[in-house]
Amino acid sequence: MSDVPLYSTDQPSTHASRNPGKPVIPARPNHVKKSAAEKATAEVRRTQKRERNAALQHDIDMFLKDKEKLADGLASKYNLKIKKVRLMLSAALHSKQHRRVNTWNALVAHRGKELNEGRSKGDRLNLAQIQDIVRKEIDEGMHNDVDMDELRDGLNNAREIRKQGTRSSNKAAAVDYQAALSRVQEELGDLHERCGTMAFAFFTRGHIHDTIIPGWIESQGSLAFVNEILDITPAELLRKFELWACAKNHSK
Repeated sequence: MSDVPLYSTDQPSTHASRNPGKPVIPARPNHVKKSAAEKATAEVRRTQKRERNAALQHDIDMFLKDKEKLADGLASKYNLKIKKVRLMLSAALHSKQHRRVNTWNALVAHRGKELNEGRSKGDRLNLAQIQDIVRKEIDEGMHNDVDMDELRDGLNNAREIRKQGTRSSNKAAAVDYQAALSRVQEELGDLHERCGTMAFAFFTRGHIHDTIIPGWIESQGSLAFVNEILDITPAELLRKFELWACAKNHSK
């Protein structure tokens, strides 16, 4: 095992700075401290949002009641089991919308960036507001001369950067890592429930300057394999994995 230390006193670096050829995911705007008036306005908005959400939840509850009545009616009409009708209704309601790049969402993304440029977090327009503005602009013929191919290419590139671009700081990378870990853990658990699979995965930082905390995830007690077959504890294996990864990329 290499004797390269796990922690360095050298000038710190980030995954982005060590890979200058890769695009960087844009950092979120820094939070600006609000004045008393701005805080009051924000509180009014939060109150209005809570009221809207409560009203929406009430309407959803009513919809669910109507949905059950509809299911009963369809089951009787077509001589089907109520469970089958419920499943068909749920499948129709939960079908995913396609998010492929098209002229509409490319134009909305482009205008959203322009309209929110320089705005503070509390003053940024939301998606519905941006869409309303774009609809009005289209009706007025404001985008007839826009190069839509260029906008679609721009949105495609932005999506690729969000998927595979480097995080701009070690803090952003650590937050991304923790969120991804939670998603993978959930997927492993769901996969076991659906298919009976067992799995585990180890994660560690790839460079001595990274601040990611090494860890592991498992489903159905799979880590017992490490103790019983490899004759080593998961913590020891993770430590060796971290040493190996840091030593491997120490010169970068």
